[in-house]
Amino acid sequence: MWMTRKRFRGDFEGLGDDISELIHNFPVTLFGKRVYVNSLDCVKFLRKLVGNHVLFLLGKHCGEVWADYVQRFTGMDGLELLEFYVDLGKVFGWGLPELVRVDLERGEGVIRVYDSFEAYDVVSEKPVCHFLRGQYAGALEKILKKRVFVVETKCIAQDAPFCEFRFSPLRSRLNDDVW
Repeated sequence: MWMTRKRFRGDFEGLGDDISELIHNFPVTLFGKRVYVNSLDCVKFLRKLVGNHVLFLLGKHCGEVWADYVQRFTGMDGLELLEFYVDLGKVFGWGLPELVRVDLERGEGVIRVYDSFEAYDVVSEKPVCHFLRGQYAGALEKILKKRVFVVETKCIAQDAPFCEFRFSPLRSRLNDDVW
């Protein structure tokens, strides 16, 4: 039997505080934009379905969009915006991100993510966090106002203690087709 929205907003005893709070505050929004939560099983399926390159491109687009939302909503820019954006990863459930080093003038830096959602319960010889790599590439390009190259140099899926992303300016036009 289908429940109307009004009826569904009734009794939530036994569902727990977290789910009850989410349901009462539906839809969930962040910076005035509606957001949704996805399961790790869906992420794994998506990886198999579309591949790493598409995950990177999706992440890159999302990074550009979210960096723009945050900038317009808060008025932040530069290092302050980058720090805020990196911390936003906790809210989105990406993991526990840390801005290790950044040089805005040179457009270089290192971001680490502990407990990455993409590397969770994955074993691989190669880094697997293509969505996150794209997120950082997109956000960094908005923040730095220049094209960047982001590479995952360490990954939990490779038995590293964290996933590490190094970024620097994109120096070669050879790779324009993949960016």
